[in-house]
Amino acid sequence: MSVTFKRSKASCAQNFSCAAHLKGLTWLDLSFNKIKKVTGLDELTELTDVSLSNNQISSLDGLAHLPKLEVLTLANNTVSTLAEVAKLRYMSSLRVLALAGNPVERKGAGSLDYRGAVLARLQRLQYMDFERVTDDERQAAVESNRQDLEKLRRADEQHASRTKAEAAAALHLQTLSKAGLDRVASTWDALLSDSDEDAAVVSRSLESLLRIPDMAEWWEGHATRVQERITTTVEEALTQQDTIQQETEGIDYALAHVRMEAEEEGKRVVDGFGEARKRLERLLEDDSAGLTQEDATARIRHVQKLNAQMCTELSEGEIELHETVRSMLSTYDTAFDTVRSARMKLVSDLFKSILELENQFKDECKSHLAALSESLSSDGSGAGVLRTNAGQVIRQSELDPDTLSLIQDREQGMSVVLRFRDARLTLMYAQEDAWKQQEAAREEEYVKQREQAELTRHRKRFDEIDALCTANDKELGDFLAMGLDHEDA
Repeated sequence: MSVTFKRSKASCAQNFSCAAHLKGLTWLDLSFNKIKKVTGLDELTELTDVSLSNNQISSLDGLAHLPKLEVLTLANNTVSTLAEVAKLRYMSSLRVLALAGNPVERKGAGSLDYRGAVLARLQRLQYMDFERVTDDERQAAVESNRQDLEKLRRADEQHASRTKAEAAAALHLQTLSKAGLDRVASTWDALLSDSDEDAAVVSRSLESLLRIPDMAEWWEGHATRVQERITTTVEEALTQQDTIQQETEGIDYALAHVRMEAEEEGKRVVDGFGEARKRLERLLEDDSAGLTQEDATARIRHVQKLNAQMCTELSEGEIELHETVRSMLSTYDTAFDTVRSARMKLVSDLFKSILELENQFKDECKSHLAALSESLSSDGSGAGVLRTNAGQVIRQSELDPDTLSLIQDREQGMSVVLRFRDARLTLMYAQEDAWKQQEAAREEEYVKQREQAELTRHRKRFDEIDALCTANDKELGDFLAMGLDHEDA
């Protein structure tokens, strides 16, 4: 399938939305459309030939996701750097490229340099700017651009490393989210956010405190201790999540098994009745059977009893299944509650330890400010100086007025420290409350939803049994009524 939008007046031609719905498109011509950016082609993965000549494209982002693209025409655009051209090196199917008329062609010492530079970066090309690429030409291009290719190789390694790290981080976040631990893991970031008034207080206070000599070192130690505690808690909680997951997979498998067995038994009962009814129908329809009216009535009443018996067996079987499932879910709930309680205690202990660490840091700040204030003395010139923990001497004149005021005025300094601590604790309590709400939702997801699903299934199954029995009763009653009417006649 091919589509052309040359000099199209439709605005969709500039963002590719005109063809975005054509999933099986293989050839697309969007030349002469004043396109500035390549977007919207990600879904058109069957494309093998794309013409974008005579537009205003300067970036080649948006093309690398076309795995089958073999021919790309970009003549007379605004591509100006080899770095943009190099982005096409990930397109393994690309064999034909037209770049003539772009600024990148004129930036080299000559067309030969430009052509060689492109061929070195895109070594799979067989045609470039409508000219065949020879093996000798390709080899010469590689030799003359070896230094640039080495830089690209290192860049590719870095890119691969970043991609791997990003994928691992994304997977870890996904794992944390699935385990309901994303809020716990992000607690430290939440205590430093600037999303509300308390966070703004934290930001301003921390900025003031970090200007005090030695305070950055104290703060770094505090941050390390809190983050290590969070990491340890998350790791332990993930282990607990594994237990929950195993319990969940076990209960789901067991439930599926008992339900399947009950369904097979129910089918056996229904099939048994079905065979009896079919035999009855054949007898009633067979004139040669020589059934008397009395005999036919007796047979119909017998099958009615079989229907009642079937309904009783199905109902009793469903009740037994429902009780079995409820018992299994109760056992699961108990196991889940045991792990959940341990998990709640683990995370609650984390927030308690953060509270202790925050108070410890507050006391450290208080002691440090007092020590700095006491260290202020007068040297021979009469200028105030203070001595840091590392023994460094700092003149009073080297401190900005606000920082000096915090050191000299203990009440003011402690006020900043307390505001900082109180605001962070407010953020921490909010994070803890949000996590508890998330845990309540997890209990709903893991336990309550299964209980509700079983209750819904149970009610539906009884409705089905009732409908089946009622339909059989009506049909057999009709048979009986027809026979009695015939006898009266």
